[in-house]
Amino acid sequence: MTTMIANLPRERKLVLRVTRLFFILAWALTLSPLPLAQAADEWPRVTSLNLCLDQYLAAQAPKTPSVQTVAAHQGRVERILRFAPELVVATEFSSPLLIHYLKNHGLEVHTLAEPSSLDAVIALQRQLQHLLSLSDATVSELDRLFDQQPLAGKRLLWFQENSLSFGADTLFTEVIHQLGGENVAAQQGSGLVRFNLEDLWSLRPDIVITEASTMKGSAADSHENEHFALAQTGAYHSAFHQYIEQPQVHVLNLPRTMMGCFSYQLPEFVRSVTAALGGAGHD
Repeated sequence: MTTMIANLPRERKLVLRVTRLFFILAWALTLSPLPLAQAADEWPRVTSLNLCLDQYLAAQAPKTPSVQTVAAHQGRVERILRFAPELVVATEFSSPLLIHYLKNHGLEVHTLAEPSSLDAVIALQRQLQHLLSLSDATVSELDRLFDQQPLAGKRLLWFQENSLSFGADTLFTEVIHQLGGENVAAQQGSGLVRFNLEDLWSLRPDIVITEASTMKGSAADSHENEHFALAQTGAYHSAFHQYIEQPQVHVLNLPRTMMGCFSYQLPEFVRSVTAALGGAGHD
């Protein structure tokens, strides 16, 4: 007992020293910067109301639990409220009724405008970067890629379903021009234009862009695909394949998800075009 009493003051001193050391370490940690691995924790809890935004968010923060996609909530208010997002991002194509309900429940909803020009796309990218606290690396990369002019002197056509394409006064034509090329469909008029196989052979583009699911030999050519339609028959016509199989013609078979969300996937589109034209032959 005498020994325990004698050692008691020393034990108290040890406890005081350990406690003091703990508080010093805790204070030091508050002053030190967070490691980069914790950057994902700084993301706000975001709910997307658009499939194109789903893709954008997935590319920016892959596998983060902070993002709720359309597939996750399926447009159901109760699922979104249960997720408790700090931010909801929508587009002009999102359900106005759903946006109304979410705002009535006190959620912060930002409806993004659909860009119709390159300047509007840059503004959209900057708006998303601001909302999500991202760097401006994407905009800087676009500037650099545009400066490279990968389509310089090239004539290009985006061959869509129903033999449609984007003509003059469209975002697509502006982007192709910025990359140094010419969109031959602009000769057919403004906006969405018809571009048949006779036009393909008469205007003779150097590069033909197709969507992956419309090409013969792709998933659309499988008996398991239930979404094939007559709208895709142009890409199966022998005259189309005779044209694109010429050695001087370059085919870019790009994902439907990229071309369908062109405004949001513009950096990926420019990267794909730049990379594809770095080599030779058909994709």
